[in-house]
Amino acid sequence: MNLKQTAHAIIVVALLFALFGCISPQEKKNSGSELQNPVSNLISQDSIPVLGQLEKNISSVPVVQNSTINVSENSEKKFYGNEGLKIITDDTYSFMISDDDGDIRTVCERPCNVPRSTLIAKHKGMTAAVNKLKKLLSVDFAGGVKPIKVHLASDATCGNATDESTGFYLISSGSDYGTVHICTFDYEKKNRILPFNEEHAIRIQDQLLFIHEAAHVMFYKRTIVSYEIQEQFVKAISFHISGNWDGNGTGDSNFKSVSTACDQSIFSFAKAPFLLCKYYGFDFNDYGSIFLLIDKEFGKTTKPIIDSKFKNYISDVVGKDTSDAWKAHQE
Repeated sequence: MNLKQTAHAIIVVALLFALFGCISPQEKKNSGSELQNPVSNLISQDSIPVLGQLEKNISSVPVVQNSTINVSENSEKKFYGNEGLKIITDDTYSFMISDDDGDIRTVCERPCNVPRSTLIAKHKGMTAAVNKLKKLLSVDFAGGVKPIKVHLASDATCGNATDESTGFYLISSGSDYGTVHICTFDYEKKNRILPFNEEHAIRIQDQLLFIHEAAHVMFYKRTIVSYEIQEQFVKAISFHISGNWDGNGTGDSNFKSVSTACDQSIFSFAKAPFLLCKYYGFDFNDYGSIFLLIDKEFGKTTKPIIDSKFKNYISDVVGKDTSDAWKAHQE
């Protein structure tokens, strides 16, 4: 007898008992709750989460009390509906959170110490940041890159966090060959500006490191632009999207909007973008034009764009030779 037949049999038997008065009123009440999900009688209670406890009730991530659970036949995976999110647990991950956009999967390998509500809030914050990144650059991640797995704590994939840990992305060479992983160590990190909890994890100001690494991934496959050049542009982009902390409080007003690459505050870590803006007016609203030119060329040849081509595209967009800015950048 298969799972569906067994479940139907349980329903029929329970209804017959109720019909002939063989179940007391209290027992009828209890059996009624079981009959709402007869499959639960065939699976250990430890393998099924309590629906009302899928996450803590936080203002930005409301609880979904009537989520549905579809249990696979081998009971090794559970799928929880949550405001458009799919939360999977299996032998590798305590939680793997994804959504309809399909850009990222927020994962927490077993054993997971990060609260589920914080994971959900962070996933939503990172998703919002990715959408801003794609809008800014006018392109999506290169083909075959998505979904990107984002790890917020030490695990077998990212290794153990240290006091000096910042973040990085890596390309898997294991059983999930080619998968892009972003490692942030948010759970262990001591030098975070904002506390790592559900209140702050959803805020755009908390996505600085993640969007930095995601911007690097935007260069992946379509270019082989050097790290030295990439790093300056992804830093400028990440501060543009998340804001620049003023060193004081943690309110929104303490994160200054970097609305232009001509902002003096980025000079120390994004000298090339700053000089290109100052000399030629090449600003954030021009970055999308560069990536569209990259994709046009990459689509024709499938050869990643190199440094010289990247610089030429910037000259094409501003309509001037930009070599003076690049020379000044080296000084």
